[in-house]
Amino acid sequence: MKRPVLVALIVVSLFGTPMAVSGRLVDPHFEATVPEPTLTPGETQNVTIQVRNVADEADDTTRRAKRVVGYVNAGDSNLTVDSGPRLLGTVDNDEVKAVTVTVTVPENVSAGTYRLPITLDYVVEETDHIDRVMATVRVDPRPRLRIVDVRSDVQVGDRGTASIVVENVGERTATGGKLRLVSNDDTLSVGGETAASRYLGPLAPGQRKTRTYVVSASNAARPQRYALNVTATYENQDGVLVRQRVGTARVIPVRNQTFDARTTNTSLRVGEDGVVRVGVTNTGPKPIRDATVLLETPSESVELEERAVRVGNLTVGADASASFPATVASSAEPGPRQFAATVRYRTANGTKRVSDDLYLNGTVAPSRDRVRLDPVATTVGIDTDARITVDIENVWNRRLTAVTATAAASPPFESESPQAFVDELPVGESETIAFGLTVSEDAVPTTTSIPVNVSAETPDGERVSLGTHYVPVTVTEDTATQSAMVTLALGSIIVLVILGIGAWWLRR
Repeated sequence: MKRPVLVALIVVSLFGTPMAVSGRLVDPHFEATVPEPTLTPGETQNVTIQVRNVADEADDTTRRAKRVVGYVNAGDSNLTVDSGPRLLGTVDNDEVKAVTVTVTVPENVSAGTYRLPITLDYVVEETDHIDRVMATVRVDPRPRLRIVDVRSDVQVGDRGTASIVVENVGERTATGGKLRLVSNDDTLSVGGETAASRYLGPLAPGQRKTRTYVVSASNAARPQRYALNVTATYENQDGVLVRQRVGTARVIPVRNQTFDARTTNTSLRVGEDGVVRVGVTNTGPKPIRDATVLLETPSESVELEERAVRVGNLTVGADASASFPATVASSAEPGPRQFAATVRYRTANGTKRVSDDLYLNGTVAPSRDRVRLDPVATTVGIDTDARITVDIENVWNRRLTAVTATAAASPPFESESPQAFVDELPVGESETIAFGLTVSEDAVPTTTSIPVNVSAETPDGERVSLGTHYVPVTVTEDTATQSAMVTLALGSIIVLVILGIGAWWLRR
């Protein structure tokens, strides 16, 4: 009995235990892993990707993949992958092949994971296949700064400010930060140098801060965009000092200050004091302070008594007038003259500046009479010694001293005292002067003139000629001779009358 029972138990045991099933042979199946998946923003780095031919089921065996070529790209991420075809060759079951590509990570890339698609071309038993797998890389959370606004008031040829507004758009707080502004252009400086830094302090995610820098634009600068590089250094959440290129700040200097100038009501005359009046307009682009108009002239015959006139503050579009007293030499020739005006001023920041030359034109008028001679008693008799008197008046705009008037007598006149002298002749005043004349007996009754040359000293001590003036003189018969002849004629008539009466008496 025992043997049949034992046999039965063995049979039952054999049929009750499951039989082991051997693994299958399947098509190649690839997986991609990245041993060091962390990417650094703002850098270009090599990333090694491991490609493994492995079946989904552990007991399965993958077929051999031949002539495997991989193509790695960035997919829809903002990473840049520099990768051509990578030859992996033959990949057997559970074999790993590595491929290295260059990945460029933007400075402002967001934290998170990024999947890099890999296309694999291969051959199995002379049949072409294509497979696609993903390699995962990541960017760790960190502080991340970006420029959100730039404000500048710098002007060509002046200094101003540039205010940079930055925001932490990252996921962690930046601590102990500094913001650095760098200029790579010689015409634009920051703080008088090529670069300047400002303490930023802690900057939490979503927080904004503004830092202001002194920026100067040279006269060679132009009203165009200039790029200033902005970088930040700060500590990340691990206490590691990080340097980040934040971006580029665009600064456009406004054009340099300009002015318009013109001459208005300029009164210049040969040999006289006059005024050069200059009008200036602030044509912008900014208001100015403490403006002074300066005037020069290359003309040697025009002397400016004042060369600087203050006109004060000028808003954009405002006009101002400056008057410059001037003296024109008596030897000057009438005609056009050139002047050069400049405006010296302070900018809104207090910087002293001088404008470019503003060229102006003026005119010097011909000379005019400085004195006027009016006859007072200028009637003389033939064959007499006479005295004529003349009023001399200062019709100029300057006081005259040591005035000398000389009569240039010519036949039928002679003069033993042809010169008269006036010590001082104020503006608008007159004096009576006299000349002695001897009239020839050969003269005839007529009206003629005697030239009188006048000279004087001006207030600046210059001896000037005041021209030749002609004084009218009336020549008449001598009154004494006329009386004698009348008396003789009357006497002759009386004698003839008496003789006639006597003859008549004797005939009776």
